[in-house]
Amino acid sequence: MYGKIFASTFTGSMVGSGSDVFAVWAYIIAHTGPDSIVEINPCLVSVQIGLTRDAVDKVIDLLCSPDHASRSKVEEGRRIEKIGEYSYHVINHSHYRGLRTADDRRAQNREAQKRFREKKSDRVSQYSKQSARISAHAESDAVSETYTNPNPPLPPFPKSMISSASAANPSGAAQTGSSRPRISEEELRAKVERLAQAGQQALAISKMLRTYGLTDAKSMEWVNAYRANGHETEGILR
Repeated sequence: MYGKIFASTFTGSMVGSGSDVFAVWAYIIAHTGPDSIVEINPCLVSVQIGLTRDAVDKVIDLLCSPDHASRSKVEEGRRIEKIGEYSYHVINHSHYRGLRTADDRRAQNREAQKRFREKKSDRVSQYSKQSARISAHAESDAVSETYTNPNPPLPPFPKSMISSASAANPSGAAQTGSSRPRISEEELRAKVERLAQAGQQALAISKMLRTYGLTDAKSMEWVNAYRANGHETEGILR
């Protein structure tokens, strides 16, 4: 607990009252609560500030008495009013407690400006983070759109598929009207790649594979890999 002692205390009607009066009055100001009530036990006060009990009693009587020379005319200039055994009401406490010095105002303004700057900084920081996330997401989308390969590489032909092709087209077999034309793995890959790059990925590739007899279940291994690489597979090897 603390209290404010204004410079006017030493220039008013208490001038020349003696050190005892100012000592007890300072004690009262420092111990008065927000409700303007203070407890004054003369025995305790005398020990704390180094006065005799009689000296403290005389000061209390003085502060309870009217002072027609006081700047304040409330309660005829009295400073305290006894309301209990040791309880006193400090008459002008609420008035002086509400007064703010220039330093108080400057300190309060500094604190208010500090809180405003902190809130503003937090808002700017949050906005910057949000903008950074949006920008990063947009850049990621742009990079994805720029570098996505419209024609993913074809998967390797599985050996089971090549074996099926060899069985369907044995080397040196005569190409009669009912026989299947022969084709090597390299030739088959080249044909599929040309069709895929031309965008004819479904029906054209399906027809070409049927031409070389690659319609058995073993060739589905390659079709699954073809699908996994992002190619259109509808109609292939039905």
